[in-house]
Amino acid sequence: METSKQIIVLATVEGFVSERLAYTIAFINAHPLKPQSIDIVLSEDDTDSKGLVLRYGEKEIIPAQKYFFLKEVPEHAYYINRYQTKDTHVCSVETKQCENDVFFKEGAFSFDIFETIFFHISRYEEVHAHASDINQAGWLKETEHILIQYKIQDIPVVDHLVRAFFNEVLQEHIDISSTYSLSHDIDILTRFQPAFKFYRSLLATMFYRRGIQQLNESIRYYKEMKSKNLPDPYYNFEALLSQELNVVSRVIYFMVGGNSKYDNKYKITDEKVDEIASLARNNAYQIGLHTSYNTMFDIDRFRSEKKRLENRLDIQVRHNRQHWLRWDWDKTPFILEELSIETDSSMGYNSHLGFRCGTGFPYKMYNFIKEARFSWTELPMSFMESSAIHNSKLAHNDIEEIMVDFIQKNKNNTHVEMNFHNSNFDPTLESGKKIHAFYFMQLKELIG
Repeated sequence: METSKQIIVLATVEGFVSERLAYTIAFINAHPLKPQSIDIVLSEDDTDSKGLVLRYGEKEIIPAQKYFFLKEVPEHAYYINRYQTKDTHVCSVETKQCENDVFFKEGAFSFDIFETIFFHISRYEEVHAHASDINQAGWLKETEHILIQYKIQDIPVVDHLVRAFFNEVLQEHIDISSTYSLSHDIDILTRFQPAFKFYRSLLATMFYRRGIQQLNESIRYYKEMKSKNLPDPYYNFEALLSQELNVVSRVIYFMVGGNSKYDNKYKITDEKVDEIASLARNNAYQIGLHTSYNTMFDIDRFRSEKKRLENRLDIQVRHNRQHWLRWDWDKTPFILEELSIETDSSMGYNSHLGFRCGTGFPYKMYNFIKEARFSWTELPMSFMESSAIHNSKLAHNDIEEIMVDFIQKNKNNTHVEMNFHNSNFDPTLESGKKIHAFYFMQLKELIG
């Protein structure tokens, strides 16, 4: 196919929600892997077209599956299939199974590219999940996510598909270096300070059966902290926030309140918050809200926490990440809209490093009620060190190896939103030592 300034998608299929196709094409047009000189235009008529025409329909250049674009929710199963491209493979989401097929053959694509992209970026499987499959965080159990079931959650399947589409249509070889963002969720400020926390920490160590070695290590560090004026194991912000990394943005998320046992263990009025916020600003961090456990369905609590953080630090809160990544698809995205949040970064996994939305790049999420996009932007969080810790326990793999492998696997053609908790650098824990080594000794070399 010849290169053109305009790619015309001529939709010849009927009986589907056209807004979903328009939304998907808008997503592709905004995608960083799309050449800037090219625009995709959705049209019903190509009579006067001077661009390259791709017909989308029953038996066209791009076949229409008519599944995820339907208003009603189909009940039968869907599968992921792999298709070979010139230099890699891409994945579809289809109602049929096939093996070792080719992405583009005989002048046509082998599956509905648009529905596959829409499935992932709209979080279709989560929005339409059965109540019995919902986890404690309020969204689809991770074991039920199709990417995790097929063990490809660590691949940005949407970004790879967008790249393959343009490589085929334009007969080019598109490759860009991945970009990175850095963030920190501040759930806890200190572990051993004030003094009563030391004894509470020892009780927690015994309660969670971390062993006598861990108990002795905690006692040893506390004694050295007192005698040698060492910092609290969690209070590492000067080093954490000043790390020189090649990232496009930095955000620190503070907790403000909450009404559950899972919520923050510090008060936003603590003087240490001023110190941390000052360090953050001096190191080009933006400040966001780490909303408490139950804000996912409580707009009044969300509004109150937002206002408290704004008043405390004299800022306007534009950025949000849900605690525990808690999310109610019937309420949370609409709360963000109502309260004029500009970015959310809750779309990540608790127990896996991976691209929950199929893409690492920021984008507008889909409103199934209005059949339109939301006003706020999602920053999918594909890398969280606590997810690597959880995954290492599940898979019995080394934490550092899990993190290094993920970064190396995704050095090109995506964006990686990274999150590190100050409390996970605890030098009394083996996991803390590994996180420290990765963050301070390996990460800069890995991402440049």
